[in-house]
Order: sequence, then structure tokens, then C-alpha cells
Amino acid sequence: MKKKKIIGIVFLILCCIFLYFNSNYYINNQNWKYRNGYHIGDILEKSKEVSNNETQYCFGYILIIKNNQTNEKGYYIRK
Repeated sequence: MKKKKIIGIVFLILCCIFLYFNSNYYINNQNWKYRNGYHIGDILEKSKEVSNNETQYCFGYILIIKNNQTNEKGYYIRK
């Protein structure tokens, strides 16, 4: 029973970290440099925001932006 609780707590912590990295607060407060793929701009600065027709995934150091209309993906790294 103790092992299940520990696994549950670790899983909950990992989910919270993943949700924080994918929040607009985290993504908008970082500077992102273009790597390859779908191109929005060479550098996404703190003031620029991703439009509503694009989906974004962030894994801390890498930001993936997918255009929902054309299904193109763009890869950015944190500066």
C-alpha cells in the first residue's frame, strides 16, 4: 500500500511539472530561438504570443509549435 502511495505522489508531481512547462506563463516568460521546421520568427521574445490556431508543447528546453491549419511543426530551443 505504501508503494502505491509513493508512485501516486511521484506521478502527481511529474504531471504538475508537465502542466507548468506547458502553461502560457512559462512559455511567454522565456526567450525561444528558432531551430527548424515551421517558422514563426527567428526569436520568440517575451512580448510575442503564439496565435490561437497553433498548438504548443513545451518540455522545458524545447518548444514545439504546430500549426493546426497546415499541420506543420516548428521547433524552438530556449536561449
